[in-house]
Amino acid sequence: MELIGLLGEYLQLGYALSAGLALGWLIWH
Repeated sequence: MELIGLLGEYLQLGYALSAGLALGWLIWH
C-alpha cells in the first residue's frame, strides 16, 4: 500500500527529528 509506506517514512522522519532534538538538548544543557 502507498499509504502505509508514506506513513512509515513519516514516522521514521519524525523519530529521527525527535532523536536529533533530544541530542541537541543534551548538548546545550
